[in-house]
Amino acid sequence: MVDSAEGSSPLPLEAEGEPAADASTDFVRQRDILAQAQYLAKIGAWEWDSDSRTLWWSDEVYRILGYQPHEFVPTLDRFVENVHPDDRPELRRNIEAALAGIEDHDVRHRIVWPDGALRYVHERATVIRDGDGRLARMLGTVMDVTEETLLQIERDDALRSLAESEERYRLLAENAWDVIWTMGLDGTVTYVSPSVERVRGLTPAEAAAQTPEQMQPPESL
Repeated sequence: MVDSAEGSSPLPLEAEGEPAADASTDFVRQRDILAQAQYLAKIGAWEWDSDSRTLWWSDEVYRILGYQPHEFVPTLDRFVENVHPDDRPELRRNIEAALAGIEDHDVRHRIVWPDGALRYVHERATVIRDGDGRLARMLGTVMDVTEETLLQIERDDALRSLAESEERYRLLAENAWDVIWTMGLDGTVTYVSPSVERVRGLTPAEAAAQTPEQMQPPESL
C-alpha cells in the first residue's frame, strides 16, 4: 500500500476556471499539513481492507513503532510482532470483538522498539461495513501515550508508597504506650492515639474535644 504522504488519495475535483496545477498544489499542502499534524500529535492513522487483506498506515505509525517510514510493507502480523508479548492476547481479542461488532476497538498496550525500548500506545478504530452489512474496512489511529503513562505509573507508585508509609505510622501510633496527638495551628486537636484510654480513661474523640486547660493540670499547663 502507498502512504498518504505519497498521495494515495484521489485529487480533489478541479474547480471551474482554475488550472489543474492549483488543485494539485492545494492537495499537496493539505497532505503535508496532515502529516505534520500527525507528527506533532504523535498520532498515526491506519486502514485495513477486508477484500484485499492489505494494511496501510501513515508515516507516523512507523515512527511510533520505532522505524523509519516505508522501511517495510505493513502487515497485521508485523505490527503484532512489535506488541509486548504479554499484551498480544488482549489486543487480538479486542480486534476480533470489534470485527464481530461486539465492542469498539479501543485498547492500550505496550510495544517494544527494535532497540528494546518499551513504549505505550492507545489504539482506536471503527469498522466500516457495506450496504449488505459485510465487513469492508477498518479505520483506526494509534497514539503514543508513553509520557503520560509513565507519569501515571510514577504517581501511582508515589501514592502506593505514601499509603504504605501512612499505614506503618498508623500502626505505630495505635499500638504505642505513650499518647500521640497532633494539633492544627488554630489549636484544634486533629488526632489522638488509642493509648489515651489507658493513660487518661478517655476515648480518642473525648480527648480531642478537650481544651488545653482540660488536658493538663494547672502546674503542667
